[in-house]
Amino acid sequence: WWNTFWNRSWILVEGDKPESGIPNSKHPLRLGVDSTGASRFAGTLTGAVAEARVLKAEAIAKLAAARPEAATPLTEISLTNGFTVAAWIKPAPGEQGRIFDKITAGGSDGFLLDTHPGLSLRLIVGPDETAVRDCLKPGAWQHVAATVNATTGVRQLFLNGRLLKTEGGSN
Repeated sequence: WWNTFWNRSWILVEGDKPESGIPNSKHPLRLGVDSTGASRFAGTLTGAVAEARVLKAEAIAKLAAARPEAATPLTEISLTNGFTVAAWIKPAPGEQGRIFDKITAGGSDGFLLDTHPGLSLRLIVGPDETAVRDCLKPGAWQHVAATVNATTGVRQLFLNGRLLKTEGGSN
C-alpha cells in the first residue's frame, strides 16, 4: 500500500533548456568588451560580421581575403540555428580582450570569442570551450572567425581563412 501511495504520481522538474543547444543570453551582442564593460580588446577591431547561420569554410576564406573595412555596426543575431562571427583584428602585445561577447561575464548563458590567454583564440559556447593557444601575432592584421552549428554542436575556429580547430558534435 505504501509503495503504491508514494508512487502514484510524480512531478519531474528540469531546468530551462535552450531550443537549439546554444544558450541565447539576453545580453546584446557586443564587440571588444564583456557584459560588465571589462575585458576590453586593447588592439584594433574592424570589419566585424555576425551571421545567424553557419558560413562554410569557403565563405570565411572569402571574408579573410577581403581588405579590412571600417567597423560595422553589429545587429542582434539569433543563435537558434547556429551562427558565424568574424572580424579583422590587430592585437596589442599580450592581448587578452573580448572580440565578440554575448554572455554574462564569468557565466555560461551565451557565447564569447576572445584572445585569452594572451594571443590565443578561445570560443566559449555555454559550458563548452574550444581554444588554440598562442596563434595570434601582436601588431599584425589577422582575420578571425568562429562558427557554431546548433544541430550538431560542432564549433570551429578560423584564422586568416584557414580552419584551426574543430570540436564538438560527432567529429
